[in-house]
Amino acid sequence: MIHELNPSEYVLVQPLLRDLLDIHLSIVSLLEGLSPGAIFVDDLDQPNSVFGYSMRRLFLAGNPSNKAFNQGVKDYFNDTLYPNAAAMEMPYYTLCYSPDGWDELIPEILAGCYPVRDRCHFYEFSETELPSDWSSMIPKDIALWRVNRSLLMQRHLDHLDKIIDEMLSERSSVEDFLEKSFGFCLVREDEEIIAWCMSEYNCVGRCEVGIATQKDYRQRGFATLTAAAVLEHALKNGISRIGWHCYANNQPSIRTALKVGFKKVCEYPEYWALTDRTKQMAVKGN
Repeated sequence: MIHELNPSEYVLVQPLLRDLLDIHLSIVSLLEGLSPGAIFVDDLDQPNSVFGYSMRRLFLAGNPSNKAFNQGVKDYFNDTLYPNAAAMEMPYYTLCYSPDGWDELIPEILAGCYPVRDRCHFYEFSETELPSDWSSMIPKDIALWRVNRSLLMQRHLDHLDKIIDEMLSERSSVEDFLEKSFGFCLVREDEEIIAWCMSEYNCVGRCEVGIATQKDYRQRGFATLTAAAVLEHALKNGISRIGWHCYANNQPSIRTALKVGFKKVCEYPEYWALTDRTKQMAVKGN
């Protein structure tokens, strides 16, 4: 059985989440009321186990041995989160957890979604400034655009829909993103968006980044340029702690993070909870 907390009660679970808060800003943002989501506990007076989510990011913490709580989380996922994901065309959730004792229980808790375990790296920006000439490396046929209302009005641009999808992956609406986050993209010949980088889960003095490059333009330094633009903007606006998550086998992302001044902080396990039936069958070889 699980009980949902009111936002005013989120302080009750902060001790249980201590090991996650330094590297998962999505949880910090949820606790501070800056991101949509919900938090559930086993006991409203003295919580020992906690489950929560913000958009597609899930977390488990505290005591993993509470069978009634674990069953409640499983039921909530199957009865609520899974149907919501299908309605929103969200193909997966990601789940982080602490302590390690959750690891052997998660496949059962998420049994309806064919959970897949993976390893992730977490990096933090370790420099105080960027090379002053980074913008001079942008090719002449490519322009750097701020992700703002002016960009969203350029309906003729290819891949503008992907920019919007990225904005909505972490915020409840485009307006919510424009109010709380920021980003930059590269536009080729006023026709095509080829790369972008956006801040995520902005809190006081902290943010994380999400980054992508269109397939035909990879390994040409464009991710580095958009990351540099976001980092420069963050530093100028008082954000000094900037995080970067990527999967351990994503070598291009790792190289880009190191190139622009990030340093590895830790490695941690994560589960994918696949909500797309086709992807579930593909992953399981069905």
